[in-house]
Amino acid sequence: MPRAVVFEVTSDTSHFTPLQLQPRAILALSFNGLSRWLREHLVSFPVLIRDHLCSVVILGAGIKYEAPLGFFDGDGFCVRATLKVLRRGTRAQLDVELHGPLERQTC
Repeated sequence: MPRAVVFEVTSDTSHFTPLQLQPRAILALSFNGLSRWLREHLVSFPVLIRDHLCSVVILGAGIKYEAPLGFFDGDGFCVRATLKVLRRGTRAQLDVELHGPLERQTC
């Protein structure tokens, strides 16, 4: 069963274009979600590399915008990163969802 990590992000202008959330910000938050997931459910990223001599190779990434999210929509948003193991532990799939604004939901 996939496990998730959920965290809040306080909005700042570096996250957004005039139209919506920047792809660069989405990918950075996704990688942060992976690091948080590793720390919470396995070991921290530095420990994984230093002590276990393992790392993560990104095989692909994609972004699907389902609704606009702009800077003035709220003070922040919620990130949910879910990791599931595939191919007998040789691959993993990270799904990241960004939900906002925080005023309309609890993270």
